[in-house]
Amino acid sequence: MMAYWARQGRITNGAQDKASWKHYKGALQLLPRARRQWVAKHHCGYEGNNYKLHQWKQRTSSQCPRCQETETHRHIMRCQSATATDVYTNRERNFAQWLKGTTSGDIRRAVLRHLRAYRDNTVAETEEWWSEPARRASDAQLVLGPNAFPEGLVVAEWQEVQERYIQDRQLKRDSGRWTRELIKRMWDICWDLWDSRNAEVHRVAATRRQVILAQLDQDVRETHELGRTNAFLPNVERRFFRTPVEAILQQTEYQKRTWMHVANRYITRDRLGVARDQEQQRMREYLQPGSVDHIVSQQRRIINRQAADMRAPTGSRRDL
Repeated sequence: MMAYWARQGRITNGAQDKASWKHYKGALQLLPRARRQWVAKHHCGYEGNNYKLHQWKQRTSSQCPRCQETETHRHIMRCQSATATDVYTNRERNFAQWLKGTTSGDIRRAVLRHLRAYRDNTVAETEEWWSEPARRASDAQLVLGPNAFPEGLVVAEWQEVQERYIQDRQLKRDSGRWTRELIKRMWDICWDLWDSRNAEVHRVAATRRQVILAQLDQDVRETHELGRTNAFLPNVERRFFRTPVEAILQQTEYQKRTWMHVANRYITRDRLGVARDQEQQRMREYLQPGSVDHIVSQQRRIINRQAADMRAPTGSRRDL
C-alpha cells in the first residue's frame, strides 16, 4: 500500500514512518461508515471521477464537467471553476474560523498555507517570521510530500506544537483530539467539493442529459464497429451496419436507441450461435484467426444469459 501511495504521489517514498497513523485512524473513526469508505476510495483515485470512468469506458471524456481540465481525484480540490471556487472559499472560511478559535495564529497560518498550496498544486513555503514551533511543524510536513497534508497524512509535530499552545495558555483541551479534528475537517472540505461537483453533474438536468447522450454516442460507435467488422453476419444484417456511423449519430435520441436495440440483437444472436456451435467456432477461427477469442472466453456467460432471458417474465427489463 505504501508503495502504491508513493507512486500516486500521496506520500514521499520512504517517509511513511513520519506520518502520524494513530491520528489518521482516529480521524476515520469520527466519520460515518459511508464517508470512511469514500475517503479510502477518493485518496486512492478509485472514485467515480471522469478520469477513472473514462478508463473504465463509462465516459467518453476524462474532462472535468465544470472546467474541462482532466478530472482526477485531486482535481476535485483543485478545480478553478466559479462554482468550485465559491464552495472552496466558503468552506475554507469556516475552517479558518475553527482554527482561529482553537490554536495560535502562526499554526493557523501554517495549516492554511499547506491547504492552499494543495489546491493551487504548489509546494507550501515556510515563512521565517512564523514562530519556531510552527516552522518546525511545517518543515516536517513537507518531508511527507506536497499532497500528504490535506489527504490526512500529517506529522506528529502538529500535535506537539498544539500541546505547547495549550500548556502555555493553561487550557483544558486535548491536542490529540484537535489533530484528529484537523484531519477530519480537511476531509470535509474535499467532500463538500465532491458533493458540489456531483450536484452539478447529476442533479442539473442539462448537464446530466449531456453526459447520457455522450455515453449513448460512444455506445453507438462501439457497437457499429463490432457489426461493421463482423464478416460472418448474414447479408441483411451486414447491410444494416453499412450505414455510416456519422449518419446514425445525426439522428434523434429515440432513433439512436432504436438502432442500438436492433444492432445488439443482431450481435447477440451471432455470438450465441457461435458460443453453442464448436464447429462454427473452428471454421471462423480458420477463416479469420482471433475472431472468436472473445466469444470463447465468455461462452458460458453468453449461454447462461440467453437462458435467463428466456425465463424472464414479459415486460421485464431483460424481456425488452
